[in-house]
Amino acid sequence: HLKKVEGKPLTFALTGVYPERYEGMIVEPFFRLYECRYMVYWPVLSKQELQARQEQLAKEEKERAALDGITTDKVICGEQQPESDHFIRMENSRTGDDEGVHWRETTGWFSYRMKTNGKPVHKVRILFRPEIRKDAKVWINGQEVGKLADKPASDLSVGIVDVPVSMQSDDQLEIKIGRGNEKVTPHIYEVRLVTE
Repeated sequence: HLKKVEGKPLTFALTGVYPERYEGMIVEPFFRLYECRYMVYWPVLSKQELQARQEQLAKEEKERAALDGITTDKVICGEQQPESDHFIRMENSRTGDDEGVHWRETTGWFSYRMKTNGKPVHKVRILFRPEIRKDAKVWINGQEVGKLADKPASDLSVGIVDVPVSMQSDDQLEIKIGRGNEKVTPHIYEVRLVTE
């Protein structure tokens, strides 16, 4: 709820806010804010929706922590610094974003040099958006090891590729993704080396 602050035009105080420590937070026109942190949008939830949302966020955080726990290295595709840190090489590749989530696709190929950090890596986990007439092949150290299919899906998919036993203890792996039978790969969001 909004309550007008007397004597200050277009200035309001929030009431009925959770967590309670934000009760009375001042809301003012965006153009007045400078050199300070700000938020433009807030989620609005009922108490029941809030509890469900908190449970969902806790579940997602637990899953993220578990995945990070088995990850030796990862690249966020389409972001300059992570790709540069992993010595990206490419041919006929481009980047973009889907609602702020970066991706890379190619009509040729792209590759990253990734570290195992002294741990045996058993799988490469690739986050991508499957689309009709888009597929990809995956190589590790020059050896073709798997594919990402062109099945339709309404959400992101995870492609899991096994690392050949002979490479599982290498200090680093070159992960290469290129187009398969179709003319372009799907959007690739993230590449991870995982221990299980």
